[in-house]
Amino acid sequence: MSPHKCSEIARGLAGWNEISAPHRGTPRPSVTAQAASGVVVTTSWDDGHALDGRLADLLDRRGVHGTFYVPLRNPERPVLLPPDLRTLSKRFEIGAHTGSHVNLTKLRPDELWSEVREAKMELEALLGHRVTAFCYPGGKFSRRARAAVARAGFTAARTTMALRWDWGIDPLLLPTSLQVYPHTRLTHARHAVKEGNWQGGANFVRLGAGRDWVGLALRLLELAVTTGGWWHLWGHSWEIEELGAWRQLDDVLAEAGSCGARKVTNTEFVGLIPPVAA
Repeated sequence: MSPHKCSEIARGLAGWNEISAPHRGTPRPSVTAQAASGVVVTTSWDDGHALDGRLADLLDRRGVHGTFYVPLRNPERPVLLPPDLRTLSKRFEIGAHTGSHVNLTKLRPDELWSEVREAKMELEALLGHRVTAFCYPGGKFSRRARAAVARAGFTAARTTMALRWDWGIDPLLLPTSLQVYPHTRLTHARHAVKEGNWQGGANFVRLGAGRDWVGLALRLLELAVTTGGWWHLWGHSWEIEELGAWRQLDDVLAEAGSCGARKVTNTEFVGLIPPVAA
């Protein structure tokens, strides 16, 4: 896609109403109108790495909002220091990512509750305000994990389910559009099955998802714009550094920032989910 192609798509497809009309027999509004009022763009970034500051600068430059999910501790790599986290919280939403970045599905009920509740309480004490968004480490979730997240008072909880742009979603099991990572076709298919992400699996077949994450991200953005859906990109700043993908990410965010969609945090995104879908 050339720069600002998303806006060109919206203009060129204005009035087109063949895909995903909200009700049969009801004309869809023009794509241009949808991009101004109905389409939503959000992002999220996991693990609270020191490179999140660079990522925040990139998001600011492109006018894209999002949520940074930060564990209190992470045995895999260092997390942001409290002063840096407070500074980041003045620019973006901070969400919880458990106390010690563990797979919640492998914990006893008391351990699970401690990981979820501790993360919320300590982040709120550190930041001085409510923390309403949560992210399941590794994208691993279960009914017990979801119940603990709800009990703790979170209103948004993100998974790693991918290849979605539809509004029939659970606010405490939020799917995404795509990760900033060149996953293979096999990985996309395997994750869809393991997570029970049947809509994402169907979209995988339709899109022929492969390792070209940039092309896929732009295709998903186009679909969100033309159907009045949403687009949710996520990733890790440390992984973007390892991939050398900063320039690619900037190009993708430039498209997302210029397509006329509403830019929101993950908690704000949940507030836009239609009640029938929630």
